[in-house]
Amino acid sequence: MTPRRLRRATSILLVSAMVSTMALAAFGVSTSTRVEAAGGVPWSVSVTPTSNITDGSLVAMTVRTPADHPVYQARAQVCRAGVIYGTSTTSRPNDDYTLGGDNCPSVPISTSADVSTVDATTYSTATLPEGGTFSMYVGTGVVEWFSDVDGSAKNLTCDYEHPCALVIQVRGVDSDGVTRWVPHVQELRYAPDDPIAGCGGIAPGELSSGGSERIASAWVNLTLGQCEAASEQGGAASTASFASEADAMDGFSSGSLDLAYSAVGYDPAVGFGVGSAGEPLEKRASVAVPVNLNAVVVAVGNGRSGPNFRKIPYRNVRLTLDLMTHLFSGGPFEFGPYMEQFYSLNPEFRTTGLYVNTAQIKVGASAVPDSQTFFFTNFLRTNRESLWKVPDNNSFNAERNLPRGVTASFPTASPSFGGVLDLYTGSPIVKRSIRTLSSDAYGGVWVMTDLATANSLGLSVVSIENANGVFVAPTQETMAAALPTMTATDDGRLMPDPQASVAADAVQPYPLTFVEYAIAPLEKLVDEECAARTASQSLMTAWLTYVVGDGQAVLPPGYGALTGELRTVATAAIEKVGSEYPDCLEPPAPPTVPGPGENGVGAVRAGTGAGSRQTIPTVPGPGAEGTTTPATGEVAAPEMPEFSSPPVASTAAALGGLLVVLGLLSMIVLSATGRMPSLQSVRARFGGVRS
Repeated sequence: MTPRRLRRATSILLVSAMVSTMALAAFGVSTSTRVEAAGGVPWSVSVTPTSNITDGSLVAMTVRTPADHPVYQARAQVCRAGVIYGTSTTSRPNDDYTLGGDNCPSVPISTSADVSTVDATTYSTATLPEGGTFSMYVGTGVVEWFSDVDGSAKNLTCDYEHPCALVIQVRGVDSDGVTRWVPHVQELRYAPDDPIAGCGGIAPGELSSGGSERIASAWVNLTLGQCEAASEQGGAASTASFASEADAMDGFSSGSLDLAYSAVGYDPAVGFGVGSAGEPLEKRASVAVPVNLNAVVVAVGNGRSGPNFRKIPYRNVRLTLDLMTHLFSGGPFEFGPYMEQFYSLNPEFRTTGLYVNTAQIKVGASAVPDSQTFFFTNFLRTNRESLWKVPDNNSFNAERNLPRGVTASFPTASPSFGGVLDLYTGSPIVKRSIRTLSSDAYGGVWVMTDLATANSLGLSVVSIENANGVFVAPTQETMAAALPTMTATDDGRLMPDPQASVAADAVQPYPLTFVEYAIAPLEKLVDEECAARTASQSLMTAWLTYVVGDGQAVLPPGYGALTGELRTVATAAIEKVGSEYPDCLEPPAPPTVPGPGENGVGAVRAGTGAGSRQTIPTVPGPGAEGTTTPATGEVAAPEMPEFSSPPVASTAAALGGLLVVLGLLSMIVLSATGRMPSLQSVRARFGGVRS
């Protein structure tokens, strides 16, 4: 079932359930309908994340309530969606919420998930300004159990096409002064795991593409969305590989990829797409089509102690530029002198420490060549050059105190980041590093990554200091505000300006915002025999048009949508994709149009494009019969035929004839209207003119 049909079916179920409840009440059957004051419950429940859920995602739930409406407990478990869960004034939630009952399984949906979780500390925490937070791991898959109500077999599926409900039952003093359990139902939407299968296969003329891991979840959502929007297409528009951004640009240059997703393209400062010294590649004529916004971030995982040995993610984490530079230039073991400054900004860490000693990753970054590494190191070197250096420590041997540079690849940087950063090759390693920590291992797992990846991993994103000394987090608004501060390149891309600043009273831009581009070929797609790939070219246009249009609405959390101005730029860029012919492919002959000669002699070809000139063959000229005029690169104005230049006498005669005709017409009109003068009246007027 498609997501659209599923949502429609869910809506029908909800309406049916409401109608059934009303009918039961009419016949006097006891129901668990909600009894609440006009203003609703006095407390609030927030959940994050709620979409793009993957197996083993950590979901945080926060309960806030005013002091005169205390909350005594909160419970959470994943249950069946489309059910109207009832309230209860007893010591336990309503029976429709029973663990192992009709709606909620008694076993976890996967080995990476929890069955349920409870927070019994809300009486003291939910009244705090930040509220009381607890968490649980949720999974994807199918689970089966036997109902404790009637022993019947039950099953629950939670995946991309089957959203599930995270039901948080809160017990507190309601608006009417009665203590009751009230359910908060939050739909969880899951990330798709196989978009090609979801599309029913690959469309004829499939495109090949590649990019950084950070674009993978966007590609998945966009692929499924475009398949549904263009069902006649017959499958997914493209396959994709997300090994690295550098590999993708090399693949695009070599022709093995039709599209590459990159924030830097062929920027010479980064050096992607040119191969290696041993195997150099030539840059391919390309067009940069903006597809979304993203941002380089510092993020932190794991957390502090929470209820029932569940860790609470850190929040409102802030770093000055000095602290951020020290952390990533020297690593956690060189951060000691700056801890008090860090704790004053982030008091949550006082009880946990900066990082976990036993963690596989303490301060980490991707080992894969990537534009985000370039943006990050360029930002720190530009703004804190005096601090961006190897620690002055004997353990760094000859490199101690050397200045650090700008790099797109941490493993090959000189001086080295060995002993400073824990490098990894993919985000699953970060997820595993956090998940394998013991329940009492508190502290941060710090990484430099991008906003979309941080969101998918459930990490807390750090607010960083900008040029005005303001701590800014990446949001749609702050990322959009960064666009006017960027520098335009010769090939039409926007690159972050590390020293950009705005007025203090303006919307403060997030300084590490960047634009993701689809690097597409300027020339038409051809196969190995240089035959035009017309089906692929059509797919390319359809795909890019969807991505920059309706596809902006299906981007996962963390991906910023294009602004109106960028969408205009993207639309204009798409028109250039495939607009030129490669050297091996002859453009079609332009149509011929009849010339001024007899029987089409002297016919000329229509122009083949702006700036192009056709070589005109030798054609009969206006001279003696059989003579010719040599062709030139220009099309000469044809000689006018002899009949188009009459002598003066002939012209006078023609004018006289025209006057006679006009006179006759006038007489006919006057006669028909009865206004023709008689001959006698004419003679009388002109003094006896003879006939």
